[in-house]
Amino acid sequence: MDEYYEVRLTDGTQVDFDKNGMWTEVDGNGRSLPTSFIHANIVTYVNSNYPSASIESIGKEIYGFNVDLTNNFDLRFSREGIFLGMEN
Repeated sequence: MDEYYEVRLTDGTQVDFDKNGMWTEVDGNGRSLPTSFIHANIVTYVNSNYPSASIESIGKEIYGFNVDLTNNFDLRFSREGIFLGMEN
């Protein structure tokens, strides 16, 4: 089993880190996340295609990133931030 660390912030945000201190998942638990740490291509895609929604959580996956929006849409992006499709 991989070692990881879970941090819960006072606003309810949860951040998971791997054993090297790199984030693996950030969950706003119903709140919008700040986007400064998210790949710019992902932020641009979400802002352009879902202007009334924001990013609620993001997780690193083998293919890239899984992004959950506040409108309950789940999106997949490559490591380069290219939209791959919607999560089933």
